Amino acid sequence: MANVAPKARKHLSADALFRLVHTGFDHIPDYRPADVDIALPDVLIALLTASEEMDIRSVPTKNRLKAACL
Repeated sequence: MANVAPKARKHLSADALFRLVHTGFDHIPDYRPADVDIALPDVLIALLTASEEMDIRSVPTKNRLKAACL
């Protein structure tokens, strides 16, 4: 009997979460000048992902902990 991967739940994926957050950003009023190149929801989602990456990098890994203990 072959192992079959379970069917992915699309509403629980990271893509679905980012899509939901991005659509939430659509409701924030944009008071910037009209000649900006990047839409406000795109700027906010980029800021969110950048801050998440910074948080992940700040978490010590096992290798960092081992090096710190030596």
